[in-house]
Amino acid sequence: MKKYYNNALHIAIATKHEMDALVSWNLTHIVKLRTKMKIKEINHKLKLKEIIICTPEEII
Repeated sequence: MKKYYNNALHIAIATKHEMDALVSWNLTHIVKLRTKMKIKEINHKLKLKEIIICTPEEII
C-alpha cells in the first residue's frame, strides 16, 4: 500500500546497510510487535542481518 511505502523504505534502508538498530517514534506502524515479527521473518528468509526495531526510550 502506498501509505506504508515510506515506512517500508525506512526499514529496507536500515536493513540493507546492516544497521544494528532502527530507532523510531512510529509506534503505529514500525515499532509494534506485529511489524517486528514480520521483519524478522522476512530477513531470516532472505538471509539478511536481523535488525532491532525500538523507540529512543528503549535505547537510553
